[in-house]
Amino acid sequence: MAQYGKKDYWDERYKSDEEHFEWYQRFSGIEHIISKYIKRSDRILVAGCGNSRMSRALYDDGYENITNIDFSEVVINQMSLFEPKLHWEVMDVKDLAYEDGSFDVVIAKGTLDAVLCAGLQDGKRMIEEVDRVLSDGGIFVPISFGLPEKRMELFDPGSLGWQTKVHSVAKPSIENNTVDSKGGFHYVYVCKKGGKEDDDDIVKKECSDDIVKKEECSFSDDQLSKSTLIKKKTKTENPPHDEAPPD
Repeated sequence: MAQYGKKDYWDERYKSDEEHFEWYQRFSGIEHIISKYIKRSDRILVAGCGNSRMSRALYDDGYENITNIDFSEVVINQMSLFEPKLHWEVMDVKDLAYEDGSFDVVIAKGTLDAVLCAGLQDGKRMIEEVDRVLSDGGIFVPISFGLPEKRMELFDPGSLGWQTKVHSVAKPSIENNTVDSKGGFHYVYVCKKGGKEDDDDIVKKECSDDIVKKEECSFSDDQLSKSTLIKKKTKTENPPHDEAPPD
């Protein structure tokens, strides 16, 4: 759905609802992957942070060198008040103001999917900017609904010099805060800049054998109803069914 790539949509969304909102996975669902690849001393950019609590969870887990960006000034103002200990900046992931090699890690939870809804060129521009601001040997970690047979085309090692590993993570169940592989998967891509074929920590695609169908970049209410989106309040609630997350 094209509106997910538009700044005006997100500004209005954050104005109308200030509750924290988690796309795809909580930090607890991907913590085992984060800890495997990211050092606590790394310079981390959370790109398209929205009003997720993931950055605070990272901080509490010892990852203190975190910069959070979003192109919505509305949400950055909100999060600056809510989490003053963390660093927040208004910035477009397709036009980063940082110098080359400024970060060791870029994390994008749902961001690439949303950008792709505005068009393939926007997605490619985001990836080019991520590659530019990453240090040599740095890693890009997009958390995505997009199947590897589509997303891997964007991480072509021939043009970027990246080596990529894919982790599949079961979608969380809203009803009981557990995971259930029958509900499908999200994908955590670990793309290493300048990675070599024999790197021990970067392996070729490693996904569930039952993931075989093709995908398109679109949202659907059915995907949402299967727990692709989690709204975090005092208690876990079912998300509204007029929402739809990106493929």
